[in-house]
Amino acid sequence: MRVVRRDPVSFGRVAGRPVLWENLGEGLEVSGAVIDVVRSATAEVVARTGAEEPRMSQDVRIDATTRDHYGKGASRQYRRDGQVPAVVYGSGSEVRHVVLPGHELSLALRIPRVVLNVELDGDTLLVAPRDVQKDPVRQSFLHVDLIMLSKADVEARHAYADALAKAEQLAEEAGHDPIQAAAIIEEAAANEENLDEVAGRIVELLEEQARARAEAAAAAAAKEDAAAEAAAAEGEAAEGDAESGGGSEGDEE
Repeated sequence: MRVVRRDPVSFGRVAGRPVLWENLGEGLEVSGAVIDVVRSATAEVVARTGAEEPRMSQDVRIDATTRDHYGKGASRQYRRDGQVPAVVYGSGSEVRHVVLPGHELSLALRIPRVVLNVELDGDTLLVAPRDVQKDPVRQSFLHVDLIMLSKADVEARHAYADALAKAEQLAEEAGHDPIQAAAIIEEAAANEENLDEVAGRIVELLEEQARARAEAAAAAAAKEDAAAEAAAAEGEAAEGDAESGGGSEGDEE
């Protein structure tokens, strides 16, 4: 696997986060903590290649071979050999059945909105993962669907990665949580907003979120205090009624 860097985006802060890949061709939903997995993947790539730390918006070049054998038995044999069966389709091109190196593919799919440069029989296919099947126990790859990307698709993925890195850097410099910055960029991408503009305003947006959270917390605390005061008042009133009732009964006796 060869890594092609695209400055000025940093790979080490967010790529490879623990993520829930619902539809890899359309986007990702972030699930849980975001930092650690990519650092191990980055260190592994650096150790194996001797290169500088790679960048998050990088394209990943990966060698593929044409699949010659089909059926469940053949698929199991490919996987035993460390390869993953895959199919490439889309953009009016012919469907191609290929096998990919499993380890390199695993590293590549840790990058949000990765652009795979699949080298096949002298051609370079620009693709993205559309559907990934995994073993439910081992979590190893069983099969991958790869969809062809247009030039516009590739540019959109690069724009996302650039905006994400810019937003996280600005957030860190301002003392904000880069994970929250990443969530804002993800939401903006889903809403088809101008990502570079959103990234440029990330500190402002994070501060707005912080104020909103503080106001919501204050409102919730005030509501709880009011409820506690009301409950206390009701308790005092009930005690007063009980004492009054007890005094009346004593007078009658």
